[in-house]
Amino acid sequence: MHLLKTISKSDVVKGKAAVQHRTARDRSPMCSRLPERFTADKSSYRSKPAMAATTQFCATAELLELVLLDLDLDTRDILLSQRASKSFRNVITGSQALQRKMFMLADPTPPEEERYGTGPGQRDPNTNLRHKPKNRNECDQTGDEQARYHTREIDGKVFTLDRSPPCLRSVQPWKSYIVTKRGQWQQWQQCAQMDWNSEKDVSMLHKWRTMTLSRHGWPQLRAERGRRADPDPTINDMLDLLTENTMSAGIPRQFPLLRAEDSVLRTEASWRKMLTSRPPSTTVLYSSKYIVPEKDWEVRVRGKIMRDDGVRAGEVIDDVLEHAGTARPIQVQINWSESLLGADGRAKCR
Repeated sequence: MHLLKTISKSDVVKGKAAVQHRTARDRSPMCSRLPERFTADKSSYRSKPAMAATTQFCATAELLELVLLDLDLDTRDILLSQRASKSFRNVITGSQALQRKMFMLADPTPPEEERYGTGPGQRDPNTNLRHKPKNRNECDQTGDEQARYHTREIDGKVFTLDRSPPCLRSVQPWKSYIVTKRGQWQQWQQCAQMDWNSEKDVSMLHKWRTMTLSRHGWPQLRAERGRRADPDPTINDMLDLLTENTMSAGIPRQFPLLRAEDSVLRTEASWRKMLTSRPPSTTVLYSSKYIVPEKDWEVRVRGKIMRDDGVRAGEVIDDVLEHAGTARPIQVQINWSESLLGADGRAKCR
């Protein structure tokens, strides 16, 4: 009985006030700053339908394939996505489109002479962008059989222009437009009064187009001829990303995979199956040089790898490491294209 305490009326009033005080505190803004486990806010349960929708979306192979196709290969997102779950890996390994984007399969492309050129549907030899003269119906540049399309990307937007000179006695209104360096269409001010049968007017239009395009950064037609950037994407960037842990003492970063982590060097690594270029290169040349410290000699090692179905990245790295890896090279150069081979089968001088 001595443990019991008589509860007075004042104690009841105090307790009631304390309860009311805590209730008001729970409704105060301070409560929103408390951890979720203290507030027990039931609104968090509203995310369950959203999570179910996300799960259903990722479980749909066609939708997941579209998302993965939009990822950037240079960031290794697709390669790393295979580790997310078995469903991700199954979609990636089962999709031919994803396998082509990852350089696992050859891209079914037409012959070189059909893929690159100045015709509609072909790719610009200098930018590797496909000609689309409709220009999203902003300014239709569709010309005749003599049209010479050039395509550029300006501020993330692709533009196609018919760069062929205007013809006398042939009405070609699309040639009165050019694209400025800010990605805006600009028309010749005298277009409304132009006479397409007048040699003077046609010559003035041609002169205006040439000068204005040059002023806005478009290369001259003469500079475009015979100038060819490498149109075939290679996995140089991908190999660069795989060389984060290369040796630093006397060996440059370009020499790949000497001390990379085991997960990268393992024989079943997916990057080993990647083609070195698209379309596949059947011949890959490499050369390395190193110095013999005792005799101060500079020794060069050259090699050539040939595969009818295309050389894979793993074959290149293994061959280079086997023939030049123990020699502590100071420079390694790899040529991905057989176009660098001369008639005698040797590499051309660069």
